[in-house]
Amino acid sequence: MKKYLLFCGIIFILFSLTFCATTPPPEEEEPAVEEEAPPEEPAPEEPPVVEEKPEPVTDEEIQVVKDQIEKAKRVFAETHSPQLLKKAEDTLDNAVELRESDPDESRRLLSDAEENAKQAYSESVTKIKEIYNRYLAELKEIEEELKGVRADLFAPGEVKKLYEQAQRAQQLYESEKYGEAQKEADGLIASAEDLHERITSAIEEAYESYITKLKDSEQKLKDVEADKFTPEKTEYLYRTATEAQRLFESGEYLEAREKAEEILASADSLYREVETDKKEYQKLKQDAELAIEEAKNVQALNRAPDTMRKASDLYSEGLKEYENYNLKEAQEAMRMAKNSADRARSEAIGQIYDTYLTYLKKMEQKLKDLEADKFAPYGVKRLYERASELDESFRTRDFFTVKKEADELVKEVNNFYDTLSERIRYANILMRDANWLLKDALDVRASRWAPDEIKEAQELLDKGKEAYRGYNLEKSIEFFSKAREKAKDTYYLARRRMREAYYAQFEKTEGELKTVRASKFAPEETAKIYSTAEEIEKLYKKEQYAEAERKAGEALSEANRLITELKEKINRTVRLRREVEIDLEESKRVEAYIWASNEIENATVYYARALEAFRRYNLTESLKNFELAREYSRRAVAIAPRRKAEEETKALMIEVGREIEEASEFTVITEEGEIIKPQLWRGARPKSENPRSDNQEDNQSMLIPSGESDVAVLGDVSTQNLLERAKEQYMKGLEAQEQGDFERAKSYFEEAGRLAYAYKQLTKVKIYSVQKTNCLWKITDRMYNNPFLWPLVWVANMKLIRDPDLIYPGWELIIPER
Repeated sequence: MKKYLLFCGIIFILFSLTFCATTPPPEEEEPAVEEEAPPEEPAPEEPPVVEEKPEPVTDEEIQVVKDQIEKAKRVFAETHSPQLLKKAEDTLDNAVELRESDPDESRRLLSDAEENAKQAYSESVTKIKEIYNRYLAELKEIEEELKGVRADLFAPGEVKKLYEQAQRAQQLYESEKYGEAQKEADGLIASAEDLHERITSAIEEAYESYITKLKDSEQKLKDVEADKFTPEKTEYLYRTATEAQRLFESGEYLEAREKAEEILASADSLYREVETDKKEYQKLKQDAELAIEEAKNVQALNRAPDTMRKASDLYSEGLKEYENYNLKEAQEAMRMAKNSADRARSEAIGQIYDTYLTYLKKMEQKLKDLEADKFAPYGVKRLYERASELDESFRTRDFFTVKKEADELVKEVNNFYDTLSERIRYANILMRDANWLLKDALDVRASRWAPDEIKEAQELLDKGKEAYRGYNLEKSIEFFSKAREKAKDTYYLARRRMREAYYAQFEKTEGELKTVRASKFAPEETAKIYSTAEEIEKLYKKEQYAEAERKAGEALSEANRLITELKEKINRTVRLRREVEIDLEESKRVEAYIWASNEIENATVYYARALEAFRRYNLTESLKNFELAREYSRRAVAIAPRRKAEEETKALMIEVGREIEEASEFTVITEEGEIIKPQLWRGARPKSENPRSDNQEDNQSMLIPSGESDVAVLGDVSTQNLLERAKEQYMKGLEAQEQGDFERAKSYFEEAGRLAYAYKQLTKVKIYSVQKTNCLWKITDRMYNNPFLWPLVWVANMKLIRDPDLIYPGWELIIPER
């Protein structure tokens, strides 16, 4: 605001000095009539002189100090040199307050604030360097501690990150980014201390965990008596555990960890080995006892005495080896005892097994021929279970009892075979019937008219076949039965739907044919479609569905083609009619009936013919006439404006030519009083082309007639140029007209007419000769009937009249039009 007021004051002073400058007075002449002069206005007072003030402090000067303060803050001057920083900020605030009122004092304060900020920055940098050196010493101590706990082995990735962080801190320090370097160093120390603490804690936890696991392993080994079954391996584990403990205590953590893991793995492996061997021995012992007992049940002591005796001796030997803690030998003895008992049992039952084997083979062959194990696995399994029961029983029962039960089993197998073969035959019959009915349904296009039902029937048939292939006889019979019934229902449903669909589609198509008036626009084709529909109805009654559907498809396709064709022709006819009507309406707007009457007449005739053809349902003739009508109507709309523009341009050319000819007949008087005779003009050439005489000139000076006159008119050079410019524009219009560019020609003619009109208006003046006792007041009262219009005469004659109160007799004054 202050700058704006200062600028306004300077402008006011310059304006006052210019206004007060004096000019020489005009020459005085003897006045014709004394007039009272208006009272003189008082001279303006000179404005007071304004002293120049010093330039106010700029924002750039203040910003320099602010930047220096920010630089000190970035090195933590608020902490390391708070007093100097506070002093610099206060001094800056004072300088900002005085920047307008006392710029010199403000600049001095800015200099002091900048100096204080620089001192604060220097002190902060010095203290940061001291702190950074302490950080380096502390980092050395932490590095040694990390080496002591082998951090490079336990956490190599984190140690690598710490070294990278240290390098970043060093780079920041070397690039004098002390604040960022201090933050980086603080984070580095905190991360290193945390890593050391975590590694130390992890080592202690690992040692305690090792001790706990070692005690658990020791107890497990005692539970399985490993010191008795494997004394050498147990002694080795104890020695290795003592060595691992020594490594932990001496600080060799990595080697101690590896040794501890090895001990724990070995102890666990030894425990599992001993426990597995003991369980294996107990299992072998139980198996041997069971085998000896089974052999006794089939009287193996009598039928295989030597083998039974050997089995008993091996069993006793196994018990003795276990008592002496020889697990492997005990296991082997029990295994051999079981094998001997099994051989004794087999020898005992071998005598009666041959008789039963004949019946078993006969039963097995019948079941294989029938594939009973696949069609009726549960029944076959039950028979085999009974055979197995007999196999077990004849080892303990007499031969005649076993034979009787075997005969009953063979009889049961024969009954089972007869029943199963009958069910298989029934399943094949159902599958055959379902296939036949499904084929009949497909013949009547059930996949189209009953897709869900035919799909369901096919799925049931496939499920039945799948069940049959999977030897699930009952399921296959169930699915084949359902498939047969579903296929039958689908066959009749497809027939019904086929006929209903045809009727519905034909009814819809018939409605569309009526909508497009096909019987009138295409009577022969429509009659053919109805005739085909009657033939289709007869085929349906004869149940010739395939032929009926084929003809129905052809008839509907032909009907749809006819409907589509008629719709396209009708739509095209309607669209053409709309376009022609729009063009005819547009032709009225552009007055085409005047400028393109032949085209409009042709368009109207073809339009009427097209309407008449459409009323007679002759679409082809209607389309042809509408297209011709559109062609002529668009041609009329296109050429009418051009013809109109051509005629208008021609009329405008004639009118403007007359205007310029009239203006050329005016006599022009220049400001020096010379008279320019009219040079008549007819279009592009003057009216008279006779050569001028030697004593005749274009501009001829002559006396202006006294008194009032409206024969001669006054015009200056610019006024005369209007007429020349009008002629030039007129000639350009003629050229554009010859080139066929009527719009441009019209614009040239309009400009020429405007200039000619302006010339004529500016030259409509009169000449008045001043008489004694005349003044401008009386002259304007006489000429305009209004004495207050005297400034008009003064302005028109300003080069002659220097003072409106002083005019002289004999002056010829220009009287402009009011």
